[in-house]
Amino acid sequence: MTRRWHAVRVHWPDGRTHDDQIRGRTADEAVANATANWITENPHGRADRIEYLPRPTEDGDRDPEDGETT
Repeated sequence: MTRRWHAVRVHWPDGRTHDDQIRGRTADEAVANATANWITENPHGRADRIEYLPRPTEDGDRDPEDGETT
């Protein structure tokens, strides 16, 4: 199975969120990869949690819809 893009929402300690896309063979693998990117390996501040967004993403589409942090 190939690694496809999955949509996730990153939740920050101050209540902000932003949507991102991450590769994974499954939803669980995508969340684990996003957790590594935004929580365990991020030296610029740690996110609180990662939420999986059950919506389709296109292959190669890496940018959030509006490109902004909310």
